[in-house]
Amino acid sequence: MVNVFLFRPSVTLLVICLALLFISAVIDIKYKIIPNGIVLVVLVLGLSFNLINSAGLGLKQALFGLGGGLFIMLPVYLLKGWGAGDVKLMAALGSVVGLDKIIDIIFYSVLLMGLMSVVFIMSNVLFCYSHSSFKNLAIRQIPMAPAIAVATFYVLMPALGYSAGFFKSWP
Repeated sequence: MVNVFLFRPSVTLLVICLALLFISAVIDIKYKIIPNGIVLVVLVLGLSFNLINSAGLGLKQALFGLGGGLFIMLPVYLLKGWGAGDVKLMAALGSVVGLDKIIDIIFYSVLLMGLMSVVFIMSNVLFCYSHSSFKNLAIRQIPMAPAIAVATFYVLMPALGYSAGFFKSWP
């Protein structure tokens, strides 16, 4: 039964995309960049799977997801809120999961980024005593790819057969 589950095309696609997201998260943490190659692979996988496979969303929903991810993320990028790689990765991910799931992923990613920002600021306040470092704190960027990867895993847990998610199981 496990073998049948693991080799369903939709589950295989999601596992590959999650692996690519976690690779991009590691690269984003280390180098502060999301490689265009990873974004392109996620985009091509999403569009081709949803176009060819009958278990997919269909090309229309894949394009809505791509456009939705781009449309929601672009204004914050233009205000210098996050980087272009984050926007491209979220748009490519939208082509895999569709519009409704990409909205959930963006929501949880922003929540995780807020939490990561608070932890980052508090750790710097507690461990850095120099007042001049507070100015540098405001201009430092926190990588968003880890938040995107964790949020995507959380939103896709039901599709992977784990659960309905923590918040969705509340009464």
